[in-house]
Amino acid sequence: MKRNGIIIFVIGVVAVCLSINYDATVPANDGDRTYNIGLLNQKSNFVLLSCFVCLVGSVLYASGILENKAETQNERLLSLIRLSKKDLIHSGIDHQEIDEIITKGNTKPTQLWEK
Repeated sequence: MKRNGIIIFVIGVVAVCLSINYDATVPANDGDRTYNIGLLNQKSNFVLLSCFVCLVGSVLYASGILENKAETQNERLLSLIRLSKKDLIHSGIDHQEIDEIITKGNTKPTQLWEK
């Protein structure tokens, strides 16, 4: 998700740059250039669509980050579940030490037994 979000965001940024530089003028009879309403409308639609693509890429990237955080939290909880209450009581570790290990993110069962 993160990689796709980055790719889509970069495509959106390139499209925004191209759409801003889009020429919405046409040559007039006197050699001057005048703005064409249809081309201006097309330019504004292209800018809007490009910004939407950037937004979608940002959302995909952010959801990829949140997904990774959720996976690591699930792994922490699963490793704690694997430890039985009886093993923790017999190991001599008090509850404050267990809370410190959980908040630091080091919840592998082997780290509890090494103390």
